[in-house]
Amino acid sequence: MSHHAPTLDTLLEAVLEHPDDNAPRLAYADALGDDPRAEYIRIMITAVSVERGARLPELVKAHAQEWRAPITPFVEVAGFQRGFVEYIRTDAARFLAHADTLFRRAPIRDVDLTAVKPRAVEVFASPWLARLRSLDLSGNDLEDAEVEVLARSPHLAGLRWLDLSRNRIGMAGLEALAASANLTSLGWLGFARNTAPDPAPEAYTDHGVVCHVHVPDLNKQLIARYGEKLWLSRWNQPQRSER
Repeated sequence: MSHHAPTLDTLLEAVLEHPDDNAPRLAYADALGDDPRAEYIRIMITAVSVERGARLPELVKAHAQEWRAPITPFVEVAGFQRGFVEYIRTDAARFLAHADTLFRRAPIRDVDLTAVKPRAVEVFASPWLARLRSLDLSGNDLEDAEVEVLARSPHLAGLRWLDLSRNRIGMAGLEALAASANLTSLGWLGFARNTAPDPAPEAYTDHGVVCHVHVPDLNKQLIARYGEKLWLSRWNQPQRSER
């Protein structure tokens, strides 16, 4: 009985279905054979030497445009993680129009959206948000009404990192976030430069060492009212790779 090797399309489907697992990505690399993309994927996942890591800039310079090609018509920026496009920046209208294509072509996990305000209701109703671990909505002129819709979205249970800084969100929006039963995995919230004050604890350092963490009264009030939230206790902003 003959056994047919899985096609690249089938292997890509496995990557999309299991975006946090390395095994499907390495299987995809194996199927590529001597293709430079195979080397790129393996280095990003398993690099164990300085020499191999040093090959990354060379590979990116030579091939990144080609590897991004299935995504670039629909986004402004596309970034790689573990050999595949995981990060995109685009405007809300294009995201809504092309999300089906984007998520069929890449294991997208991190998204920055612009021009969200006019399409906020549609964006926060999109089931594609369930694929995300991080979402950057900073500088979108969002107000309480839009954030209340976000807090009611049933598609954000997997979101770990959310940046809402530089908007116009007041206390009603902040309280909606704290009261939300949907943001169950949220570990960090960016809230600086809004109408309401940022409730995050503030760390004071001495020569790079944290010597004191100040917890604002607003932070304590929100916890007393709505219960403990990880994003209310975290004072440091994680890097995107830590999300």
